[in-house]
Amino acid sequence: MGSNQTVRFVEIIDGSTGMLQEGEGSGKQMRMHPGRLVTRLREEQRNPATLILAAMNQRSLRHRGDAEIDGKRHAVLSFTEGGDEFRIYIDQQTRLPAQTEILEDDPLEGDSSYMLRYSDWRKVDGVMLPFKLTFLTESEVSEEFEISKYQVNPQFKADKFEKH
Repeated sequence: MGSNQTVRFVEIIDGSTGMLQEGEGSGKQMRMHPGRLVTRLREEQRNPATLILAAMNQRSLRHRGDAEIDGKRHAVLSFTEGGDEFRIYIDQQTRLPAQTEILEDDPLEGDSSYMLRYSDWRKVDGVMLPFKLTFLTESEVSEEFEISKYQVNPQFKADKFEKH
């Protein structure tokens, strides 16, 4: 597969179980690889709504001053959870998270910086959500996601998660 090819798929995660569906609609479905599921669950901790709720419940939450990103001022908040330090950069104009930086102890790489940038915010069912996610490892882009649509609280059939 070439490095510039677009891959379309749908990931469905329910608790600690995941399914992967090729394309949209009636594409091939399979259980998500355990490594991919663990990665997605870790990335879910960086979801803006999850992150804000986690930050609000942390005694370690601190304002770390301001920082400039792409010419805009951002308030920097930080908290520690599970031994990892999370820094959230809040755009002072929109009041939305622009990026999250996580300083964690990677078992293979040692102390590492992981960053997730949020952009293209749109309102879905009354909730502002980012439609573009850019993941960086040690300041290098590792993945980019352009989300075509969100479904808020969708209903799923139980048989989709049964073992075959």
